[in-house]
Parts: sequence; structure tokens; C-alpha cells
Amino acid sequence: MIIAGFVIQWWYHRSLRARWKDAKFLLGLVFVPATWIVQYLVYIDVIPLPAMLAAVFPWIPAQSGRTWMWNSWQFWQFGGGQVLLDMPAGMGQVATIIALSYPLWYFFGIFIARCAFGNKSYEQGAMWVFRLEKGSASAPKLEPAENEPATK
Repeated sequence: MIIAGFVIQWWYHRSLRARWKDAKFLLGLVFVPATWIVQYLVYIDVIPLPAMLAAVFPWIPAQSGRTWMWNSWQFWQFGGGQVLLDMPAGMGQVATIIALSYPLWYFFGIFIARCAFGNKSYEQGAMWVFRLEKGSASAPKLEPAENEPATK
């Protein structure tokens, strides 16, 4: 969610704001519920994502969507010893709280990108430090002062 908010804010700063001022809010209004829907469909095994991944990548264990949602980080099991971990009791409530915090993480990513790039097209944010000036200027010529003799 942080990465999605960051990318959407960067896109908003670059081109969306000129055409559509409410873009980052409305994109978040679509993106966050879509993520909730997909994750809960994986959770209740309507979308068999763990089985599809296990068919393509042999080191990912085939497990239920409920178990995979907690153990999806188990890409390190390369040796064939695929331990299937069951979700501990009471973790469904924790999963719900984490899922409900997605809008906060989305807007945190927007905040980070807004600090880095700015919000409006003329704002530069913190990235102005790394930005080069457009065009080139010649180096200033040093003119001798009136009371100093010119040296050759």
C-alpha cells in the first residue's frame, strides 16, 4: 500500500493533477477496496493463488488461501522441505485489523511522495536538491576592478 500510494502521488504530481484534481483520492478509493476483495477471495479459496503459484514455482508449498495469507513470505523454502504452517488461533482478528489499516498505509505512501516530489506541478519537494538546472550558462568572466592594473 505504501508503494502504491507513492507511485500514485508521483503520477499525480507528474500529470494527473492538471487533468483530474481528485485522482489520488479516487484511485485510492478503487485500489484499496480492490485489494481487500482480492485478498479475501484468496483467503476463502475462491481464487486459488497458492495452488497456481505452487504449480509454477516448485519451492512454494501448495496450501490453503487462509494459511498462505500468513505464510506468503515462505519463498525461501528451496530445499524441498516444505513445512506447512497452520495459522494460529486468534490471528483472524489480527488480519482484519491489518486489512483495515490499508488506507492509512496508502495515505502514508502519498505523504512520503508528496514530501519528495511536491503536490502541485510547480512544487519540487525535497527532490529539488538533486535536480539539475535546465539549459547551460557560461562561466562568469572576472573583470579587473577600476583601481587595479590589468595583468596579462
